[in-house]
Amino acid sequence: MSITKMTNNKAIGNSAERAFASLMFQSGWWVHIFATKVVGQPFDCICANQGVVWFVDVKHIDQGKDYLLHSRIEANQRNSMKMLANRGFTTLGFACLFDDGWYLLRFENIDWNENKSGKDRMEKLNKNINKTFFAKSVAF
Repeated sequence: MSITKMTNNKAIGNSAERAFASLMFQSGWWVHIFATKVVGQPFDCICANQGVVWFVDVKHIDQGKDYLLHSRIEANQRNSMKMLANRGFTTLGFACLFDDGWYLLRFENIDWNENKSGKDRMEKLNKNINKTFFAKSVAF
């Protein structure tokens, strides 16, 4: 069943997480999906490849939309990403599944004065995600 045909939000989220993990794994990354029963977890997945670690929350975007509403970003996610950024981690953010595929919204590209982030602030992901894509230096 396609992700967009599901009706239960939890099922949609779990399916999107598995699809993202599969994309990363097929591109050579080690991926761990956190158990969904953990209360207050700030991320869905941790991905690692050749010394690069990525903390990501997976967001399925409703059909026809081209943005992520900031109201879908929880306070614990924002606080955790800020803390990790202050500790030198540079690859933090949201893997967003749109109608036309996966996009990465990096934490540092979010304008918190806005109520949403559009695709223009995101990077399109393809099936050959390599470590250099995620290892961009970021100054905080």
